[in-house]
Amino acid sequence: EALLGALTTGLNGVELDVQLSADSVLVAFHDVELDERTKCTGPVHSHSWAQLKACPNEERADLAYPIL
Repeated sequence: EALLGALTTGLNGVELDVQLSADSVLVAFHDVELDERTKCTGPVHSHSWAQLKACPNEERADLAYPIL
């Protein structure tokens, strides 16, 4: 929703950091390591999509990563 909203304001594009999970799912997540922004540890690529979806966000309990 946020990305589509940004595009409707007249922006020409947006930039995302995309990585692969351990089970080859595309994940939009800025950091290589989960430790900085979630309560999970280790690199994104070492976790399955299901594990990543379950990682609680450090800043807001109602959000989870990844977002894609």
